[in-house]
Amino acid sequence: MTGIWAIVPIKDTHFSKSRLAPVMSDRMRRQLALIMFEDVLTALLHAPGLEGIMVPTPDAEITRIGRRYGVEIMAEPTPTDYNRVARQAACRIAEQGGDAALILPADIPLLTSGEVQAVLSAASAMQVAILAARDGIGTNGLLLRGPDVMVPHFGIHSLHRHRQLACSHGLSHTVMDFPGFGFDIDTSLDVYDLWMLASPTETGRFVEQAIRRGEIKVEKPCQVM
Repeated sequence: MTGIWAIVPIKDTHFSKSRLAPVMSDRMRRQLALIMFEDVLTALLHAPGLEGIMVPTPDAEITRIGRRYGVEIMAEPTPTDYNRVARQAACRIAEQGGDAALILPADIPLLTSGEVQAVLSAASAMQVAILAARDGIGTNGLLLRGPDVMVPHFGIHSLHRHRQLACSHGLSHTVMDFPGFGFDIDTSLDVYDLWMLASPTETGRFVEQAIRRGEIKVEKPCQVM
């Protein structure tokens, strides 16, 4: 195993996106998670410069989809901590001779292959590249050269935390901001924003059709005066 590998950890989709429960059913939330995953895989597979994709997951349907796309599955018997699983996958890549790891979530359906290629190119001189979430405080991607130089700490306020970690380890680093990397789907407002963008992705089409059928409830967010 050589080159740069993408790592896309994803938990059991039966428990995905609980914050969307007020606006869509369990079945719809699971379908959304699966479709977003496929959009992310499609972008990664069309990005020059990636050697391969590793997907740590306990989910049988995610495993089936991943194998159809030809990615490497790292079986997880039970749902576990995202950061721990990402770290384990990065260490496995390092042990097998991989040069770098791009860790990213499975819920950024607007990701493009061009953005991935831009990250790989622009961050070639850096040991760590931190991809900002659109809220400016979270992290939606972490490029590590080598794969195990730093422990990932995705979560609330993770952008600042990752910058602190890179500094404390003496690692050269940069923060990068791309629309596709930044746009994750967690809340009903995210779903509304995606709908308003009329995205041509499979996720965009799924959301638009589900809203039209009344299977996803959306409301225009209130404006603060």
